[in-house]
Amino acid sequence: EELYQPRPGLKLEVIKHQLQRLTHPEEVLNQVVYDDIPRSNGGLFTSIDPYSQGHMHSNNPHLNLKAAAHCTTPPLRFSSHFESGNLKRAIRVYDTEYDLILNTDVNSAVHAQWFYYSVEHAQPGVTYRFNIINMEKPHSQFNEGQRPLIFSEKEFTSRGVGWIRTGHDIVYLRNSYTRRVRRGAHNDC
Repeated sequence: EELYQPRPGLKLEVIKHQLQRLTHPEEVLNQVVYDDIPRSNGGLFTSIDPYSQGHMHSNNPHLNLKAAAHCTTPPLRFSSHFESGNLKRAIRVYDTEYDLILNTDVNSAVHAQWFYYSVEHAQPGVTYRFNIINMEKPHSQFNEGQRPLIFSEKEFTSRGVGWIRTGHDIVYLRNSYTRRVRRGAHNDC
């Protein structure tokens, strides 16, 4: 399989985009579309359905309503409620851009080195950007030409196509987010 070759200047474009987000927070949606965080009482996990009635306003106290008025695509529906699924939270930051936060790997307080989740309701012909913001290894095969694996149920049932490597404009670099390290945990990523 041929390795992916990013186009020249892509990393600089991504850095400029990150700076735009930081300097113009009024343009960021902050719409939580998936949240799989245990409740404080030890109860079941909470999963937010972006298609439920009233979700847009009542369940999103940080939602930027002014930015939401400019959205032209419906929100994607995320899930990781299956064996080995590790998505903790998905936040829609722009119309077709999402920040994803992963659960840490088993027996680790700090490492998240893989991702496995499902996405529904993607619109044909629309390009989506996923920012996995808590993968913090110093190096990644994604900078060496590796691309994510995807499985499309539609492609599988219609054409028999299973898992494939795909995607473009793939960049792996540090972001502006910092993580608190719990006392006693080692941060050696």
